[in-house]
Amino acid sequence: MSFDALQTSATGMLGATTKVSVVGNNIANVNSTAFKSGRVDFADLFYDLILSPGIGLNPQTESPLGKEFGDGVQVVSVTTNYNQGPPIQGLPLDLYINSPQSDFPAFFRVTDPDGNILYTRNGAFEPKAAGAQGQLRLEINNVSYPIDPPITLTGDPGGASVSRDGFVFEGNNPDPIGRIELSRFQNPDGLVQLGQTFYVPSGSSGDPIDGFPLEGDFIDTEILDNTLEGSNVNLTIELVDLIQASQMFQSSAQAFQTANEELTTTLDLFQQT
Repeated sequence: MSFDALQTSATGMLGATTKVSVVGNNIANVNSTAFKSGRVDFADLFYDLILSPGIGLNPQTESPLGKEFGDGVQVVSVTTNYNQGPPIQGLPLDLYINSPQSDFPAFFRVTDPDGNILYTRNGAFEPKAAGAQGQLRLEINNVSYPIDPPITLTGDPGGASVSRDGFVFEGNNPDPIGRIELSRFQNPDGLVQLGQTFYVPSGSSGDPIDGFPLEGDFIDTEILDNTLEGSNVNLTIELVDLIQASQMFQSSAQAFQTANEELTTTLDLFQQT
């Protein structure tokens, strides 16, 4: 059984290491705009059935309560917490997707330099070198990601505003120059994270559902301008999880050491006989 104990305790150390990695990433991104925290989900492994539960007529194969030994733990998934982060006061074109009652988060659409559509909750938009004043886009690490569909400002960006239903206005002009379109997915847990708060769909997430704020599938969703979405990381929870993961690793390591000592002693005894 010492071999089994070594393997079982090793799975505990591996699981704890994964949790520390995820928690560490959450803590590192506590100030990242629109960052979504991750969570490690564990499940027990298969059990070794030594004796089946039964009335005990055959003591070689049955016992009243049975006898099973677990093989340890496995990481079954690392899921993303899509609860919206807190609103933070921002610049005129900083946008916040507000839909606290929705189970399906909405996303902005942007295009990367290769023309691919990416999805993000980061609304730190600004005009940049296109048209008279600039096309509305994200600027991350000197790479531009224009909003989709394109919206181009022609005046002072400081005088721009965005209505709750996504219309973009400049100055006192009552006619909008464009409208923010949003997307959501039936299974957001199936989205693939690319980093920098960008996501792309997969077969698991399903195709995007597109629409405008306060209409149709987005009737519960509004846009707030002058506002950014903060990270939804809860430091208190993360620190508690970090302590639990550390204790899990230390306990599993102690179990591994004990099993190794027992195995060594057993082998020594066999060699002496």
